[in-house]
Amino acid sequence: MTPARRAEPLGVHPEAAGAWAALRVQLDAIREAGHTLPCESNPEHWVGEATAEREAAAEGCHWCSIRTACAAFGVANREPIGVWGGIDRTRLTPSRGAP
Repeated sequence: MTPARRAEPLGVHPEAAGAWAALRVQLDAIREAGHTLPCESNPEHWVGEATAEREAAAEGCHWCSIRTACAAFGVANREPIGVWGGIDRTRLTPSRGAP
């Protein structure tokens, strides 16, 4: 059985293309090595409506080897929801169109 994978972002802002490419390289390497990430076992927790779920998800990021690249992409792409590299963007970003 293949583990669930975190959903791809809905869109990548042009200024986030480099951060997305860097994250994808690391994601692909981990998957090719047969490893999984915390966000792949219960992906719904990383974008859940419940704050407690997202807080638990953020804790799961602390040991992740691609945490820095994931957080950089979340910031660069102005992700409006979810946990990216241990940062709960849901509480930080009022809307995708915000600067």
